[in-house]
Amino acid sequence: MIEVIENFECLESNIFTLTPLLVSFYKNMPLRKGNLLYAYLLFPLLLHPPFYTIKRINSRTKLSRIITDKDIMAGFQERFNYYRMLTNECIQYGIESNWLKLNASECSITVNQVYGIPKSNNLGKAFELASMLHKVFTKNIINTYMAFGIKEL
Repeated sequence: MIEVIENFECLESNIFTLTPLLVSFYKNMPLRKGNLLYAYLLFPLLLHPPFYTIKRINSRTKLSRIITDKDIMAGFQERFNYYRMLTNECIQYGIESNWLKLNASECSITVNQVYGIPKSNNLGKAFELASMLHKVFTKNIINTYMAFGIKEL
């Protein structure tokens, strides 16, 4: 039974299904210095089912709405650490697939092209929220990481 669960996780949490989530986020994210670091917050949020209680994100949605929700934030640091390497691999795959472009001097990501990107049907709500999540990340990256309680990357 354990093998089935591990294999299911392998199918759902891999670079081929999760990189399009990054692209969906960065497609709408304004170009800012250091916006690459927001990528590490995406998977711990978007792949955590209690986050789906947020129906819609608009310009009036505050970051405090997320960080004060105990269900969303429960175990955030562990999820953050768990998805760190997978996020690195997804960024690399997005760059190699020519979907993302990295500006190393400003530590920022932009979207090159958005056509031909496969989307997993199982992640429908995650894609919807990923495209809106940039509206919450209005503070600089240091303040955002501090709000989530992240001390190191």
